[in-house]
Amino acid sequence: MVAAILSVVSVAAIALVVLIGMGVIDAGLEENPKSDEQTAVEGTSDDNGSSELSGSDSETEDTTAEEASQETLANTGDSTEAESQDSSAANTEPLSLANEDDYFHINLCLSNFSEIDSIMNGYRNSRTSSDQVFLFAYAHALLNSTKAVQFGEYWPVAGGGPYYARASFESLKKYADLFLKESLAVEDIPFDTCYEDGYVYTNLETISAEGIAVATEMEYLGNDQYQIEFEIYRNAWDESYTVTDESYYRMTPQELAQAFDQRFPSCIGTAVLEAGYDDEAAPFKLLSYDSTPV
Repeated sequence: MVAAILSVVSVAAIALVVLIGMGVIDAGLEENPKSDEQTAVEGTSDDNGSSELSGSDSETEDTTAEEASQETLANTGDSTEAESQDSSAANTEPLSLANEDDYFHINLCLSNFSEIDSIMNGYRNSRTSSDQVFLFAYAHALLNSTKAVQFGEYWPVAGGGPYYARASFESLKKYADLFLKESLAVEDIPFDTCYEDGYVYTNLETISAEGIAVATEMEYLGNDQYQIEFEIYRNAWDESYTVTDESYYRMTPQELAQAFDQRFPSCIGTAVLEAGYDDEAAPFKLLSYDSTPV
């Protein structure tokens, strides 16, 4: 009986070995095999990891591009500021009598006042009177404009006639503003004149030009202000000259003296001009004017 049992066990064992050898039964010899679920989880982790890395690279690229853009803008801003400073420096370059254009404009400006030297002598912008502003504007109109002043016999309704000259008040305002940078109001008109319907009526019909000014020395005072020494030349025979002849304002003192047949200037003077005004016809403002006969 025992022998029969052993025989059966032996047969079973032999059969088991045969089945294992045929691969029908997995003997579990591989250690810690990964389940499909674990593989799937790990695969997902790898994918997410790869995705996160890719996202990090993208953010890095965006940040780098943004920083580069900001740096470019900063550099552009610096460049623009530098150009602006250079431009400003160029615009504030001091005037020079050695520069032909500066010399011409300075002489032209000074001559607007020297041609009525007796009116402008002692002028101070800080304490100018309305009478002086009006007289400058009217005298300038008489000497330089053929349209601003009209002549005839006038009897304005306001009274006081007859008057033999009248000037457009708008023209006088323009001259005061352009050359003196001062305002002129109807209330500023002197008592011996009359205003009516846009005209100023007066009996000042003629005035003689008193000379051409030529700058001889100039000192920069700062703040766009210049102190200028000048000489005034007029015709030796008291003959009139054309104040609108621009060739005078380019002449040297020697050339001007020869043109007017003078050995010496009629007056010498000092003026302070303020530059920096955006007006080709009158780029300066007169701050003071003084002259002395020679």
